Amino acid sequence: MGIGLAYRSPLTVLVVAAMPLAAYATSAARYLREPAWNIVPNSATYLANALLAWALAQLLRRTARRIDDLTARTARHERDLATAQERARHARLLHDRSLQTLEMLSRGPWITDPRLRDHVAAEASWLRGLVRGDPPTAPDGIAERVQELVRRHIRAGLAVTIPDRQLRQLADLDDRVPPLALEALLGAVDEALTNVAKHSGVTSAVLTVDLDGDAIRASVVDHGRGFDPASCAPNFGMAHSIHGRLAAVRGTSVVHTRPGLGTQVDLTVPLAATRETRGVTG
Repeated sequence: MGIGLAYRSPLTVLVVAAMPLAAYATSAARYLREPAWNIVPNSATYLANALLAWALAQLLRRTARRIDDLTARTARHERDLATAQERARHARLLHDRSLQTLEMLSRGPWITDPRLRDHVAAEASWLRGLVRGDPPTAPDGIAERVQELVRRHIRAGLAVTIPDRQLRQLADLDDRVPPLALEALLGAVDEALTNVAKHSGVTSAVLTVDLDGDAIRASVVDHGRGFDPASCAPNFGMAHSIHGRLAAVRGTSVVHTRPGLGTQVDLTVPLAATRETRGVTG
């Protein structure tokens, strides 16, 4: 029975169990002079017990695997449930505070600039869709998505320039850039442009986006006040929305700046890395 529990292959169990069987049959016939009608059934019990133990061990192993699978599934379900509950709590907070504030500002007399009022109304509409869980309605093409991002910042008061030649080139990249790479890059560009509006002291920036070999790259350049990177602690937007977002797809971000000389943020996402990441997470 120990042999049946120890080995996974039934053929191995039979071969190994045959050794004590042979030893017993030889000793019983040669030394004990037992008759064949007694030796044969006694010898058969060696194989029978070994196979029975093997069958029970297989059953126990399958049961253990099922229990492990059920435990893992239960743990995943509990994590998903906890995540859904946390998202629902965040959605309630967004609805009760940020969303209502934006909608009140977009409808009230406090904002007199029509462009800013329209921008606040658009942001409130987007946030309401997020709270409801509506699917995103962003255009699929890379050029269209870049243009929509640029238009959104223009509505907010930042004049973003992107060369027309680059927009025409981006239209040819739709089949070459994985969605994960594009999402990471556009999210980082969005945060970089937001930082220009908040911190640079100027109202214009230049954006370039192109494919460079096996990577998609973008640069955001402004001629604002700049800063000394050594004396500035990284803010949440830079650390998480730019560096963290790109690091999740093995991308990089580099900031070139000096006080009084403006800022250039270079963003790179390798296409192969995003395909591998998509395969792992899917």
